[in-house]
Amino acid sequence: MSGWSERRGKGHVPFPPIFYLSAIFLALTGGPSCSERYEREYKVVRITTWDEPPNTPEGRILGAIQREFDRAHPHIKVQRRPIGGRRTDDRLAFTTAMAGDNAPDCYHNAHFPTIPLWIDQGFCYPLDEYIRGDPQFEDVVEAAFAPATKDGHIYGVPSQLYVLALVYRKDLFEEAGLDPKRPPKDWWEFAQYARRLTDPKKYRYGFAILGQEWASWHWEIYVWQAGGEVTERLRDGRCRIRFTEEPAVRALQYYKDLRWKYKCVQPNPLQSYQDNRRDFVQGRAAMIISSPAWIGDFLNEGLRPEQIGIAPLPAGPTGIRATQIGGEFYIINPRSSKEKRDAAWEYIRFMTSKEAMIKRLKMMEEAHLWYPIATFYKGLRVEDYLTMPEEWGEASATSLKYGRMEYYLKDRIEPYLARPIQAVLVDPGADPREELEKCAGRVLEEVVEPFNREIERKLAEGCARGSS
Repeated sequence: MSGWSERRGKGHVPFPPIFYLSAIFLALTGGPSCSERYEREYKVVRITTWDEPPNTPEGRILGAIQREFDRAHPHIKVQRRPIGGRRTDDRLAFTTAMAGDNAPDCYHNAHFPTIPLWIDQGFCYPLDEYIRGDPQFEDVVEAAFAPATKDGHIYGVPSQLYVLALVYRKDLFEEAGLDPKRPPKDWWEFAQYARRLTDPKKYRYGFAILGQEWASWHWEIYVWQAGGEVTERLRDGRCRIRFTEEPAVRALQYYKDLRWKYKCVQPNPLQSYQDNRRDFVQGRAAMIISSPAWIGDFLNEGLRPEQIGIAPLPAGPTGIRATQIGGEFYIINPRSSKEKRDAAWEYIRFMTSKEAMIKRLKMMEEAHLWYPIATFYKGLRVEDYLTMPEEWGEASATSLKYGRMEYYLKDRIEPYLARPIQAVLVDPGADPREELEKCAGRVLEEVVEPFNREIERKLAEGCARGSS
């Protein structure tokens, strides 16, 4: 020790022998690394997500925004993984993970029709302490948050948003002698356009109707436009069937008319949604219900922007111009620690900010991804950032104003509702009212009554706990 002190005074400052012994000990025993000491000193929090970006142009843009978050928040380490650790059924993967208590701290893919059920199951942490009073969320489309709101509490923030609109082939309109700048305005005009666009000799039809297992996804829009509802969520959370009422019958009759009276839909009305999209790209279908946000797929498959028109969906016989909006929510795992929940909120707030959306739009412009995407910020016009036909942005924004959430208990009822829709599309003798009433009997017995009994049981247990 004395030798070390003497040499120190001469300007030579070697480490003392004990240091070398300590260093050897730490190396052999795996002592704390610099990063570990940094994490302890600065209270680094690690959170898991399932939003690993795919290797696509859109995925690379998402990855760039994620890396910007990482740089701006060195105290939060985000471990990003594919959904469920692999590409699979995302709803099943998340519910399975929650059951096994290994779900991510922050999840971005809670679907609009599914999140009310997940809220009831306790899968979503209430975000009121974070979002209430935050100026970032003052000027937003409230309908976009509606599925994640229950009893005045907010449980999610939209991560992706889409709105359905009428997408049509301008070149086919011109070929049929229709003005591509004047899309159909109501049900009657739509049927006339679709019939005029249909030409069996050219293997072309006017409208790609959705008749496969997701049939009620589009049919619900026609029910709204006729002035009705498919189902109703009662104040206590129970469900009431409404698709046997007159507006729903009228909507199903319209489907039947498009198929058998106007003969303007595809020969196989039960073909897959992907086949519908393929027919549109290849010029066999002149009109389709789609989201402006998915126009990029059509462009990637060979269509040119000047061939594509976008317009709000035609109004129903009531004058109502309803459409469906959907997408996914960011949610926070309620079983995560307070530190992880706080970090997850920082991540959600950054990824859904107006600034992040603008950066995404600018990167889309640079990548030539020129198609409108929906945003829940009212004052944000995507056409101000993307080079695209002005009508596309206007049609997307206008459609968003008419947007509604998918019907209550859709995940459970949809397989049943496909049957009456398919019946009128394949059988000209099928009666819409009878088909809907038969379906209602099955749905009531197998879905709604068991669901309502469970709700009533939980309410009774809650009352019992409150009185004890």
